[in-house]
Amino acid sequence: MLALAACASSTPSLEQKASLARAEGKTVIVEFYADWCGVCSKFRETVFPDERVQAALGGVRYVRLDAENGGRAEARRLGVGSYPTFYALDPAGDPVAKLQGAVPVDYFVAFVEWGQVYAWDESMVEQRLAAGRTVDSLRLAARWHAEAGRVDDAVKLFDEAIRSGAGNDVVWERTQVRAAGGSRRAWAQESAGFLAEHPREAHSVDALRVALLSGGLGSEQSDALVESYLNAVGEDASRLDDTVYVLLAAGMFERALEAAEMLAAHWPKLTLFHQTLADARERKFSVPRARAHRDWVGQRVQDLRIK
Repeated sequence: MLALAACASSTPSLEQKASLARAEGKTVIVEFYADWCGVCSKFRETVFPDERVQAALGGVRYVRLDAENGGRAEARRLGVGSYPTFYALDPAGDPVAKLQGAVPVDYFVAFVEWGQVYAWDESMVEQRLAAGRTVDSLRLAARWHAEAGRVDDAVKLFDEAIRSGAGNDVVWERTQVRAAGGSRRAWAQESAGFLAEHPREAHSVDALRVALLSGGLGSEQSDALVESYLNAVGEDASRLDDTVYVLLAAGMFERALEAAEMLAAHWPKLTLFHQTLADARERKFSVPRARAHRDWVGQRVQDLRIK
C-alpha cells in the first residue's frame, strides 16, 4: 500500500497515477480530506489502521489528497462536496465508485473491493491472477466475471477460491451467482441448499428470506425448511428476531408466532422482544421490518436478473 499526497504542481495527476497503477494491475483509491475535518481524523485513527482495511488496501494504490491544500483542482474536477470522500478510479482516472463520510470498517473494505471490480478490464483481472491466485484475487476476479455476465467463469473461480480455503461468505456469493439470470425456483433452491448446510453462518437470514420470499418454493418445502432452521438457531436471539419478520413477510404467521414465542421464552426480560412477540401475535405483515425483507428480495431479483 502506497500513500501519496499532492503537494506541488509537479505531482502526477490522478489520471497519471491511475495509468501508472494500471501497469501494475492495480486500482487507485483516492481519499479527499481536510486538516480541520474531525470525521477524517476519526477515520485515520479508527478505520484506516484496521487489519482488514490494510489487507484490502494491499492490492491498490492509495492516494490521500488535501482537498483544500494541494488537491483542490482534483477535488473540483470530481465534484467533492464533503469530507472525507473516497473514489475508486478506472485506468483513465475517472471515478467508478464513491463513498462519503463516516463509514464502518466493513463498508470501507467492501468499497475498496468492489471499486477494483468496477475499475478493472479483463487484462487487469488476468494480471492480478498471474501475480498470485490467492483467495482474495480469485474472489475479486470471480466478481468481475459475474458483473460481465460470465457466470460459468465466475463460478469456476469461486470454486477455486473455496478449494483454497475461502469461508462460507464466498460459498454464499457463489450460490447467488449460480442463480443469476435463472428462475425464481432455481434461486430459491440454491438458497435453501445453502441454508440447510450453513444455518448458523452470517448469511443464513439472507438465504432464508430468498427461499421464502422469492416465490420459488412450495408451502411444504418452505415449512420443512423453517422447521429445520428454527431447530438450528433456537438459542440465537438476533437470528430469531430477524426470522420472525421474514416469516411475517412471507405470510407464515403461525411459524412467526412460534419463533417469537421462542424468543420470549429464552429472553423474557428483554423488552426489545416484547414488540416482536406483539407483532407476531397481530400478524403484522406490513410492519416496516417485514417490508424491508421483501424490498431486499425485490432488489436482489433485479440485481441478479431473476426471471
